[in-house]
Amino acid sequence: MKFSKSPAWLVQLFEALQPEVGGTPRQMFGYPCAFENGQLFTGLFADGLFVRLAWARRCPAESRSRPWRGGR
Repeated sequence: MKFSKSPAWLVQLFEALQPEVGGTPRQMFGYPCAFENGQLFTGLFADGLFVRLAWARRCPAESRSRPWRGGR
């Protein structure tokens, strides 16, 4: 299965914002991303941007829908 490349404008935007966001820039599966303390926290995939949030900052509805992950 071949994944779509991120559009050039999105890669440029990610690279321009990454120093402000912090972390260590890396590539994962050919997509730009950033790691902090060895943990992936933001990156691109195809034409989208993702951000990983701490458990306490996620939507309260998500915490109710996943009771087995509740103390994280």
